[in-house]
This record gives sequence, C-alpha cells and structure tokens, in this order.
Amino acid sequence: MKMLKTLITIPFFALCMTSCNQASNGKMVDIKTAYSNGLIDDVDLKNICYRNNGDRFFGEDHQIIEKDLSDIKPIEPLDDETKSKICSDYLELANRNLFHKATIDDISIEVYCGVYKGYHAARMPDHSVGYGAAMDYVKVGNEIFEYNAVNVPGVYLLRIN
Repeated sequence: MKMLKTLITIPFFALCMTSCNQASNGKMVDIKTAYSNGLIDDVDLKNICYRNNGDRFFGEDHQIIEKDLSDIKPIEPLDDETKSKICSDYLELANRNLFHKATIDDISIEVYCGVYKGYHAARMPDHSVGYGAAMDYVKVGNEIFEYNAVNVPGVYLLRIN
C-alpha cells in the first residue's frame, strides 16, 4: 500500500510543483520547468546533471558515458542558512501539494548542484514517502538524470528572495 501511495504521490507532487511554486523564502521550480522556460541554459543543465548523477553522465540506455568536462564549473559549498531556506521552502510546498504531511526531518538535500542564474539547484529526497533502491532515469534536454524512483521527485531550483 505504501508503494502505491508513493507511485501516486510523487508524480502528483511533481505536477503541482510546476505551478504552485511560490514559498516563504523564494520561488522553487523543478528542473524540467526551469529548462523549458529558459531559466537555465544547456551548460547549466549539463552542470546540474553532472552533479546530480555523482559526477558522471548517463546515455539513453542508462549506461555511464564520457562527455567533455571543459564546461563543468566548480561549485561553492552550501552555507547553513541557505540550506535551511531550501529545505523549509521544499517542505512548505510539499505539504501544500501532497496527500500526507512531511516534517523537516523527512526533508534533506541529498545532492547540492550549485547556483545557476541565481537559482540554487538541489536533489531533495522526501523520506516521508518511504525508501527504496529502484532507479529512474529522466531526460531533460540532452541530459539524462538518475533518481531514486521511490522518494526523489527530482532536482529543484530555488531563487531566494
């Protein structure tokens, strides 16, 4: 039953996040919407994907592939205040859009991907929906993102007010 709840909840949450994205500390948007609306460009997307995927790239059939790394930029560490704002806004939006209520203990930044055009990019699992090992691969532009299919709806970008 928990798996069914997860399979229904994650896509619903992802759908809502694209339209219900104003939060206390700023505006949060999912990676697909950010890219399709021109908030980030191809180089930003490549950098975010590389960080999200553990400093590697995946091809169409989910195998690790080599790509030119000359446009991969180093990222600055995330400070505690910004981390707190990202997590609290994600929690606020999650609780606004999900059938269940998460707590701040359920939310974490699993991978911080850096700042792009003023937006902090991060992969944020929601442990209130469960844990799992199934992997999902999502294509955005020319990049393939690897996610945990159970509790990670994807990479989100937050522009702090």
